[in-house]
Amino acid sequence: MKDFDKYALYEAVSVLTDDELDGLLTQLTALTFGQSDRSVFDTCDSLVNRVARDLDVAMRNHWQPDRTFLEWRTREQLTAIGAYKKLELINALLRDF
Repeated sequence: MKDFDKYALYEAVSVLTDDELDGLLTQLTALTFGQSDRSVFDTCDSLVNRVARDLDVAMRNHWQPDRTFLEWRTREQLTAIGAYKKLELINALLRDF
């Protein structure tokens, strides 16, 4: 493991807001399970997906996406997430306009 300055690391982390610190901890946890790129949907047979499947964990039962999560997604990813039926998409667009 590469040597690092523990004090410099502490200084860098100590200025984070609670939300930023939560995000960092979430990212570090995901990295330990192999989810290295949060800008890409992990739909392969990665370790994190295998653990979730084996434990019968459905994230939708424990987590709801917020604005920040959705803003990080591309249009194509948002379309895939929504999987809207045509009428649902029309109604969503009508609410926006």
